Amino acid sequence: MVKHTITKDFGMKKLFKITTVITLLLVCGLSHIVAQESVIIKGQVIDGVTKEPLPGVNVVEIDTRERFLSGTVTDMNGNYVFQVGNSENPIQFSYIGYDKVTKQLDGQTTINIEMKSGALEINEVTIAASKMSNDGIISIRDQATAVGRLEFDELQSVMGTSVEEMMQGRIAGVDITSISGDPGAGLNIRIRGTATLNAKNTPLIVVNGIPYNTEIEEDFDFAGADVEKFGSMIDVAPEDIESIEVLKDAASTAIWGSKAANGVLMIKTKRGIKSKPIFEYTFKHTVGWEPESLPMLKGGQYASLIQQMHYNVERNEFYALADANEKDNLYNPFFYDPAWENYNYYSQETNWIDELTKVSNSQQHVFSVRGGGDKSRYNMSAGYSNEDGTTINNGLTKLTLRSSLDYDLSTKLRFLTDVLYTRYDQHNTYDTETNQVSGLRSVAYTRMPNMSIYEFDSFGNMLTDEYFTPQETLQGTVQNIYNPIALANLGINEQLKNNARAAFTLKYQVLDDLSLQSTITMDMFDSRRHRFLPYDAIGGDYDNGLTNYASDEFNKKTAIYTFNKAIYTPDLGDVHSLTIFGQVDTEKSTTRYQGQATNKSASEAFENPVGDKNIVSLSENYSEFRSAGLFAMAYY
Repeated sequence: MVKHTITKDFGMKKLFKITTVITLLLVCGLSHIVAQESVIIKGQVIDGVTKEPLPGVNVVEIDTRERFLSGTVTDMNGNYVFQVGNSENPIQFSYIGYDKVTKQLDGQTTINIEMKSGALEINEVTIAASKMSNDGIISIRDQATAVGRLEFDELQSVMGTSVEEMMQGRIAGVDITSISGDPGAGLNIRIRGTATLNAKNTPLIVVNGIPYNTEIEEDFDFAGADVEKFGSMIDVAPEDIESIEVLKDAASTAIWGSKAANGVLMIKTKRGIKSKPIFEYTFKHTVGWEPESLPMLKGGQYASLIQQMHYNVERNEFYALADANEKDNLYNPFFYDPAWENYNYYSQETNWIDELTKVSNSQQHVFSVRGGGDKSRYNMSAGYSNEDGTTINNGLTKLTLRSSLDYDLSTKLRFLTDVLYTRYDQHNTYDTETNQVSGLRSVAYTRMPNMSIYEFDSFGNMLTDEYFTPQETLQGTVQNIYNPIALANLGINEQLKNNARAAFTLKYQVLDDLSLQSTITMDMFDSRRHRFLPYDAIGGDYDNGLTNYASDEFNKKTAIYTFNKAIYTPDLGDVHSLTIFGQVDTEKSTTRYQGQATNKSASEAFENPVGDKNIVSLSENYSEFRSAGLFAMAYY
């Protein structure tokens, strides 16, 4: 009995202590809430010297970390009123040109503030000057058009092998996107976005004041164009560029006419300077790889999926063992019967995408020398690049040679020359720019993963020099679902291009405010594309049109441009400026094309479309274009 009484008394004491603690916590909480009550404050903010009210002063409540909680601004008379969430928080007053003021409320509801103007002491002022660019007529700064500029210093650290690549993401309003990841595929350049879906969107490219010949024929199919039909538009090595300027709005048509409707890309190359010879060498090495591809079914998983499909289609009937002995049964590849004679060809684990891709290594070498004296200045450069693709048997080799010479014949007469030569040697997979076969990667994602890449001998040994190309599978014929590794390695798609330009300019300063300039430019572009598709690349029926298909295409274009300019800039004082410009230009160009294609040659050793073969096509084309223009402008 005593024991029971002691236990009960202990419980009552414990309950009393808990009740006391809870009561104290409630009291503290209420007092804290009372201390954090909101309050409405008001007042006026005036200048500490003139005593005039300051409108637009920021009045804010801040916490201990100086974070803004709430606030308002003073009216035209400098008065303010707002509710403060916590009377313990300070109030901060700030205004441009004045020192900040922070005040505690301390129970006050009316706070008037006098603000003092803030003075900032500057120890040093640095003025940096930059060279004003000129488009050959007037300063870019004085043009009534939107201009984006990119200096060579901003391009030096960029790992790119073309001008388009180095410009990506560096000029506002200019969109540069890759046509494909293949070397030499080129990029799409869009200024102010895409204006049309079925016509030309590319900008006018001007190199050293002369339009570069990137015109596209009127019958060009923009909607269905392939990768290589666009190609690289600029043959200038990135290291030879001094600056790039982009004229973005429609005002650029005032200078270059309707050709500039999609914007103007102006490139200025390096020229010689008065100095001792300056030698420069640049080397770049890049490594490229593709991100991890989409997860695909393995060979056994794919075979099980096909068997399940067969089970569902045949209404709950399993794949019968007797079917495996039928030689032409298209479901045999999924039965996995070692007794079947083609078991080795359809029991593999092949990841076609992994077999098709590789790590690419590209390198670029550029050597240049420039200098000059009082009368002559020179700049010469040579560049070599070897760009490797991430797809097997895909690459581009490019050689660029350039020289410029400036010679002062007198104090008023100057002679300038520019010579540029570029050679492209491009190797692509056969599926590039052709509708004869489906795309290489599309087939690689579709082809059955249980199929073998190579042939087997009678002992079951894999023959890595012979590709497995069955005439037909459950997926279709070889023209639609071919062996992508065989096509990539055996198919030939080569293109060789030579682009050359020679420009000669004569400048004559007639008077201090009158100058004449005459330029003649000669361009030459020629290319040869060779294709050959051997029978072993896709297999199938020997009588189809793709057996030993060979084709050659030759393109050659020559053009001569003349530009005669007169620029008059009278001196109207410091307030006014006037520039009067006139130009007469002419163009004459000729284009020649020849193409032939054959198939079903007696041997794969005959790669060229010549000799006693089945002629598929034979075509030839010649065109000539002439134009003359005259225009004048005045800038005030």
